[in-house]
Amino acid sequence: ISLIGCMVSLDVFGADVAVARRYQSWGLPVLPYAIGGFGVHSAILTLPPLVYSIIFRQLVTPPQTFAEDYEWSFAVYWTASAFGYFGSVAVAREKSQVCAVFLVLSAFVFSGAPLRLPELRRVLGDFIYEVATSSSYIRWALEAAYIQEAVYHQRSYDVSGGMEFFGMVMGNRSRDLAWIFAIGAVFRVATYAALLARQPTS
Repeated sequence: ISLIGCMVSLDVFGADVAVARRYQSWGLPVLPYAIGGFGVHSAILTLPPLVYSIIFRQLVTPPQTFAEDYEWSFAVYWTASAFGYFGSVAVAREKSQVCAVFLVLSAFVFSGAPLRLPELRRVLGDFIYEVATSSSYIRWALEAAYIQEAVYHQRSYDVSGGMEFFGMVMGNRSRDLAWIFAIGAVFRVATYAALLARQPTS
């Protein structure tokens, strides 16, 4: 879902970066152009997570509600799209796909999926670990996904031990989702900064 989100977002600004140049050459601010792009595309971004959630529930029949599934998938898709925005304007167009995929895969590497978070801390050291994992939206997405299903089994099983094994904490789903959206917002701001940096100064 992350790779699809970043790939479909590459053309929002990448294909029309000349428009932003034209705005600045006319003495117009780029901010309205950027806000318009973000706003219109954010409306479109509501649909793929909806389809994903419907199909996921038909295949798996999870214990959590449809609203929880959709909230999670939309957060992931919305943030992944920001990686596509940024990749499309931060580097040359022919390299934008590689840049966007690299950003997503970097988030995956520090998510705790390839290597459990406690092991990752031992490898990286405390400071680098905190920076790398805190900036990985996939790390927060995984914890949120575990929590939203485990909470329905905690009366029957000791789920806290399993969460601790992976370096995660029960009951932090709202915080996790907030982190995901915050990272997406940061990359949208970075996209706007990259649009400004690519503009002529006169």
